[in-house]
Amino acid sequence: MKKTLLRFLTLLALPIALGLASCTFDSIDNPVVTPEVPSDEPIDEPTAVTGGDWALDENIDPSVNPGDNFFMHAIGHWWQTAEVDPIMGYTSLLTEQSELVSKAMGNLEDEGLARIGAHAMNPTANAVADEATLTVATDMLAEATTREDLWRAMGRLSLQGYQMPFTLISFSKDGRMGFVFVPTDGCDFISESDDDDDWSWEDMLRRGHLDRLIQSIRPAATTRGFNAEEWPMLVAVCEGMGVSPDDAYVINEDFEEMIEDLGGLDYIGDIDDLKELQDMDTDELREELTNIVEQDRLLFDSEAQAAANELLPEPLDMGKVLESISQRYLLYYTNHAYASQYVTPEMKERGVEAVLQLKEAFRQRIEANTWLSAASKQNAIEKMEAMTINVGYPEWRAEGLADLTQTRSFFEDVLAARSAYNRLMVSLAGESVAEGSFHSLIASFVGLWMVNACYIPNFNSMNIFPIWLQEPLYSDEAPDAYNYATYTVFGHEMTHGFDTIGAAFDKLGDKGSIWASAADEQAFAQRANQLANYYSRFEIAPGDYADGEKTLAENIADLGGTELALQALTNHLSEQGITADELRLQQRRFFYAYANLWRAKYDDLYARRAHISDEHSLAKERVNGVVSNIDLWFDLFKVCEGDALYQAPANRIHIW
Repeated sequence: MKKTLLRFLTLLALPIALGLASCTFDSIDNPVVTPEVPSDEPIDEPTAVTGGDWALDENIDPSVNPGDNFFMHAIGHWWQTAEVDPIMGYTSLLTEQSELVSKAMGNLEDEGLARIGAHAMNPTANAVADEATLTVATDMLAEATTREDLWRAMGRLSLQGYQMPFTLISFSKDGRMGFVFVPTDGCDFISESDDDDDWSWEDMLRRGHLDRLIQSIRPAATTRGFNAEEWPMLVAVCEGMGVSPDDAYVINEDFEEMIEDLGGLDYIGDIDDLKELQDMDTDELREELTNIVEQDRLLFDSEAQAAANELLPEPLDMGKVLESISQRYLLYYTNHAYASQYVTPEMKERGVEAVLQLKEAFRQRIEANTWLSAASKQNAIEKMEAMTINVGYPEWRAEGLADLTQTRSFFEDVLAARSAYNRLMVSLAGESVAEGSFHSLIASFVGLWMVNACYIPNFNSMNIFPIWLQEPLYSDEAPDAYNYATYTVFGHEMTHGFDTIGAAFDKLGDKGSIWASAADEQAFAQRANQLANYYSRFEIAPGDYADGEKTLAENIADLGGTELALQALTNHLSEQGITADELRLQQRRFFYAYANLWRAKYDDLYARRAHISDEHSLAKERVNGVVSNIDLWFDLFKVCEGDALYQAPANRIHIW
């Protein structure tokens, strides 16, 4: 096992950061519940196409035939005047929202965050008291007389906020929350480099990699007693934490290789590190754990900081330390502060209602599906109905909210932050995914302020962040069609549960596909392959074409989400008694609003870079590729054979 950071006083091994990255994240007939389409001709005049005076009218370029390029027809006038970032070569509606959210975060008012920031500016101010606090932990280790005592002390000290040779992340199995012991390599607030900034725990969890990279710390057939042969140490750690080992897991030997394949994270240790700890005798283990705990001396001891600065490649920067600790342990707290200031219960309630409407639309579409067997339909409906809806913010848990009101120093802030994070992870263990998944997500992986949404296969949960519930992406003043276009994002995440990745997980979020037969799986693969080939026809820059295979999962979600939202809008309007021309008008508005949701301007260089790095299609293809597979769009906009986006009815791709 690598030496711990405390050895800077002797033979210092350079530590590597422990800080989870917060993220920023697919001829077939399918007669669904069909929106009403009157027989009269659609309106031709561009100025009346959305019903007269509507904010999005000004973005329409009537010189572009919608059947040739609906994206540019809907937003072409905006494109002509928009200015791209000279460095990125890109601008969009959503980048505008990111800037607004950044300003909102800059104006976040929270006493605890202000307090920890102030303490970080003068970390040695309370050094005497901090020394006494650190001594509490080292005394606990000194008083332990057996390995088992030290193992249990590891659990207790982790809940008190002291560094340990592992980090905890949430996981689910059989619909129950658990946590994973992940070995760590080095100090949790000093980074050797920023090479792993683009790596994301959230991306790994969203793709479901953890399902094959963890193992129970007890044998599957064991319901009581210690797993003495393999992980007695971790069972004892659980005892010290006061949590059942039945809900605890540990990474297996494939984990480190997977981390390397994905391009990070250097601070993750090898499973052999934990095994080595477990094999140590009492005195050796006590010394190792004491060294790990003593690393926190760097947070308050000026002599330790000076010694470290002589050996570190860069001086210890408390601003970077604060950033690392905040990303790793204060995400839940910061999410709570953001939601408390900017998100209302009414927003959350409105979002949940929208998702329920989309669920009903999905049920209708699955029941009307013609290519699935009855058994696979039932599996899909059960998974959709079991899908956890996480919208806006959760019902907050006190365990996860660090008490920063009484802290006297930066060291005490860090202890409070670590303690709250670990206590939250432990408190979630054994609960249902419906109860625990949102807490897990926003404690470890994402910020509610992100202009994003996500589906997590392991949790079978769709997660809608506040930006989609707020102005201008939602507006009380706008027609229903405008808001339902935003709900395509909700439908997108719901459909991710049934794309090429999500379909391989069952309703509990475990490995086990929704397909009841090989024929159903083959039929899905056929349609997915057709969609991949279709998107690969789009020229994204002169001489460069889209990679429909790479973007397949996102394209499935884009198409499915748009069809779900259109279905939900039509259901909603029909319930209000809106029919004929007015219904038709609202449906046209929906398509214009959808194009405007993805309005973006970018140059060819940006397009080529995104083609390599992004699993999403470019904005133009996210619009044109979707609408050109929806039957109603062809009728509403008089798209005819010979138009660039025209597809014969038998060639239009319907999956969900």
